[in-house]
Amino acid sequence: MRGGPAPGDRRPPRRVQRCPMKPNSLATAAALACGLIMLGPAAPAAFGLGEPARGPAAGPVDAVAAVEARGETCPSSDLPPGTGSQISDADAAAIVRAHNDARSAAARKFNPGLTATPVVWDAKVACDAQAWADDPASSAGGRLHHSSRATNGNQGENLLNSSPGPARPLIALDPSVSFSWMAEKPQFDADNNAPVNSGAAAGTNFKAWGHYSQIVWMNPASPTTKVGCGVKEGVPVGSSGATGWILVCRYLEAGNINGQQAIPPGGAPVPPPQQPSTAFSGVRPAMAKQTDNLLTALAVDRDGFLNVAWVAGTQPWHAPVRFGPSVFPPGAPVAMAKQNDNLLTALAVDREGFLNVAWVVGTQPWHAPVRVGPSVFPPGAPVAMAKQNDNLLTALAVDREGFLNVAWVVGTQPWHAPVRFGPSVFPPGAPVAMAKQNDNLLTALAVDRDGFLNVAWVAGTQPWHAPVRFGPSAFPPGAPVAMAKQNDNLLTALAVDRDGFLNVAWVAGTQPWHAPVRFGPSAFPPGASVAMAKQQPDLLTALAVDRDGFMNVAWVVGTQPWHAPVRFGPSVFPPGAPLAMANQAPDLLTALGVDKQGFLNVAWVVGTQPWHDPVRFGPAVFPASP
Repeated sequence: MRGGPAPGDRRPPRRVQRCPMKPNSLATAAALACGLIMLGPAAPAAFGLGEPARGPAAGPVDAVAAVEARGETCPSSDLPPGTGSQISDADAAAIVRAHNDARSAAARKFNPGLTATPVVWDAKVACDAQAWADDPASSAGGRLHHSSRATNGNQGENLLNSSPGPARPLIALDPSVSFSWMAEKPQFDADNNAPVNSGAAAGTNFKAWGHYSQIVWMNPASPTTKVGCGVKEGVPVGSSGATGWILVCRYLEAGNINGQQAIPPGGAPVPPPQQPSTAFSGVRPAMAKQTDNLLTALAVDRDGFLNVAWVAGTQPWHAPVRFGPSVFPPGAPVAMAKQNDNLLTALAVDREGFLNVAWVVGTQPWHAPVRVGPSVFPPGAPVAMAKQNDNLLTALAVDREGFLNVAWVVGTQPWHAPVRFGPSVFPPGAPVAMAKQNDNLLTALAVDRDGFLNVAWVAGTQPWHAPVRFGPSAFPPGAPVAMAKQNDNLLTALAVDRDGFLNVAWVAGTQPWHAPVRFGPSAFPPGASVAMAKQQPDLLTALAVDRDGFMNVAWVVGTQPWHAPVRFGPSVFPPGAPLAMANQAPDLLTALGVDKQGFLNVAWVVGTQPWHDPVRFGPAVFPASP
């Protein structure tokens, strides 16, 4: 759709700018207004719908963040001082004040009983806005171009440019300026807070007032609560070769959602956005080798403390011991991996949504968990960890808005705060699996909100590739996936579908992934957790707990078909309970799980003998299950 002046505008049409529009009728995709374009104090405004906004393809590159020269977001650790952009502190405060004044006035007019939801300045959102203002693509050809929802963090966006300088960002919010964003208010009022209509004709509906509606957006389905802006001088403006400045304001959540009103009808207050949380599905322990002779396990107890248990050689397991403060949801998942030969590292998400790192050097005591980066995850969200190369340890997790996030550490430097990449396709806090596909390729799998397996990958230290679906929609949204090397050229994944069957998917070399195939009977709760590990060089083994609480073992020899799962031991676990597996010794494979009464249980297999039934050890300190 071409933008143009509002109806009745008598200013010269030759000065009108145009911008592309890609409407989206889905409630999750915001229709973004194409920013006002100003070529001087009497220039006309152009209105239109920008394409839906998206999230960054960023990851570790050569031991530093992969920040593209032409980027639509900035890494959270690279925030400029102060406001997070080139906007001054005073202008940032004035921008927030103008937004909140407009929101209060709109609430009084269209819903007098409504308590207006305020916006706050967000440094990360502002830094993202600044990144797009700095990107030549935003002003290419002297026109305004919106960022894309695939790469901008799912943010709403208002744009404005003007010539000549210097930059005066506050004019966008000055209702006395006829070409400001706030100048759209009379048209919005005349339309009586109409629902957004992505098919509206030019100069009507949100194509006439989309900037203003984003400013006042308080619809409870996705109320805007964060704003951040960036400004860039010395950019091309118009087709005459003039130079001026661009203002970019970004918003979370994005407004202008098709079919919704900016101000909710009725008299009830807008409910605050609810932080999603991951459903408790049993205690999820982690296991890893601390030294060649020491196998270590971590789990979070019922009071939110990390607990460490361990076994030296083939001696009995030591009962779990608490360390650090109580900061985690009871039973929160923990991830563990070797950071270097003498350093074992653990990650978990605390009850306030922050990533936390704990570590142990050699056989010294564990260091208490320390927060990394911002609060972006659901409390207790699962984390996956794997070595990307010999000096780079990488972690993945899904944030509260459904984006994959990558965090990483180079050598023994501090962890880099998590950075989003790819689109928002996953349930908040969905589990992720990671494994090396080959020496230069790290691969991740997760199940999206529509039940499809998705693969993401990174080659060397390049940016992560956004997740790509494969196979049919067979799984519960966010179902856990297990991955392991079946042989040097074959990477295998297991997951339980929505009908309770184990499914195997695989990839040979760097060929495409094979769609998941069912095997064995329907014995498991939908989306039950699966653990996998090599039992012998030619034997890959999987464990899962069936719907009756029994451990089940499935296995594959070489590249033969998988053997259907077989029960062993008593029924002591919650249905689908998570298990951890690791090699205790070259000929000894060990599994841990927490039973219904909150005790850690160990099961094991020597060589290719039958599995030993699970045995309790230590006190019942973990969350019990019915």
